[in-house]
Amino acid sequence: MSAHHSPPPDAFASSRRAPGKAEQVETTRRVLEAAERRLVQALFQRAFEHDPHFAWLVPAGADRLARLRHLLEHLTGPRSPGHGEIHVTGDLHAAAIWFPPPGGRERLRQRLGHLPALAFACGWPRLPMRVLELRRIAALRPRAPHCYLQMLAVDPSHQRRGLGSALLGTLLRQADEAHLPVCLETGNATNLTFYARHGFAIHHVSHLSEGLTLWTLLRPARTAAS
Repeated sequence: MSAHHSPPPDAFASSRRAPGKAEQVETTRRVLEAAERRLVQALFQRAFEHDPHFAWLVPAGADRLARLRHLLEHLTGPRSPGHGEIHVTGDLHAAAIWFPPPGGRERLRQRLGHLPALAFACGWPRLPMRVLELRRIAALRPRAPHCYLQMLAVDPSHQRRGLGSALLGTLLRQADEAHLPVCLETGNATNLTFYARHGFAIHHVSHLSEGLTLWTLLRPARTAAS
């Protein structure tokens, strides 16, 4: 999860270069203790407070931060059906929500489980349109087994230190070992170059309500050595 005009047609072609060497950092997937989970939720809030996709999900209002916090608490809740794995750097300055195969495709029961948090975040009047558009976006993901990156965030005070590349690299190696593609969505045009450096290409551009442009990105399956 993560409105802008579409980037120039050659935006990806001009940025396809090997990722720079990331800082050597520990990355891990683990069950977070309650205090760690609160730190990760606060990290996501700082990172996505002004993100176009989350601005669309959680519109402006006096209680916006409270509604955003509630939504992030739901997305990062204890592992249960419909929730992804939480991966973090050892210092908790970067975190990701990652769905291994089948890539986060949800059953009806799981979709219904998200409705209360989504309704509180966007408001009941907006809920039907949001649900319709989110289902349309989810349908663009591959039908075959794949990995899905729901969120990747680096604390704003620790960006440009290679943390995002290090954490993403760990996840991509998992996908490569399983010979699976990786899918994600972003509503932030500035993310496109970063993901292009890691092998993602634009799969689809969606123009949603209230001016949001959302890019579905796909990284083809490859072997760990390629």
